[in-house]
Amino acid sequence: MKKTVITLAVVAFAAAAVQATTTSANIVGYYKGAKPAGEYSIIANNFGDTTLEAMIGLNHLASPFSASADKVSVYTPGLGYATYALYQDFGGANQEWRSVDSFFATQGDVLVEQGSAVFFDAVASSPTTEVIAAGEVPSEQYFTNNIVTGLNLLSVPFSAEVALDSLAFSSQGTASFFSASADKISFYTPGVGYKTYYLAADFLGNVNGWYDIDTSAAPTSTVSIELASGFFYDAQSDFEYVETNPYFDNL
Repeated sequence: MKKTVITLAVVAFAAAAVQATTTSANIVGYYKGAKPAGEYSIIANNFGDTTLEAMIGLNHLASPFSASADKVSVYTPGLGYATYALYQDFGGANQEWRSVDSFFATQGDVLVEQGSAVFFDAVASSPTTEVIAAGEVPSEQYFTNNIVTGLNLLSVPFSAEVALDSLAFSSQGTASFFSASADKISFYTPGVGYKTYYLAADFLGNVNGWYDIDTSAAPTSTVSIELASGFFYDAQSDFEYVETNPYFDNL
């Protein structure tokens, strides 16, 4: 799987901690990500709740047949993960994202929640190589999400790069001396590639932080999750995740 290469642009953005360039109170932004044909990309939503169309638009390969169109997999609360393909009729009109399970029925809005991420499956014949995602920069002080047992496809719920150890997962997740019994997180680090870390604890249950699963040791330098980078979170049990806005005081 290729990393989604992100360039963030902020339009009328007030938070200095997130590459702000203006001081307007209208907080909206967008980023550009690579979409390699024939491969998956992870498109993160570091913005507020939005719809799939509003987030990534319609400038992708559409088709009257789902197998020939670009596809996106999205998590919907209460429904789980579902895959949508970009539909257009035989005349090349009426484009919209539709469920692959009911591709010939009008879909309506598809919710993409704040703090989530989506898989973009660009078919080999896809003519576009870029995704432009847009949304409203979150301004609330706290964000709450319900993490479920097993794999969760997530992103940092605020528009900022965050050190792994500073994420609330460090105190709210399940830690263990053994990696198989601990929560794990996997994401892309520039120059390193995809890496997995587990929430380590000593035999007494004291949390030591995130350890590299390949070495069973703490990283030798700070590990951060980049702005707009999605990640997998493998949870040992359900829990409520509450994250604090790192730039709240700058708004």
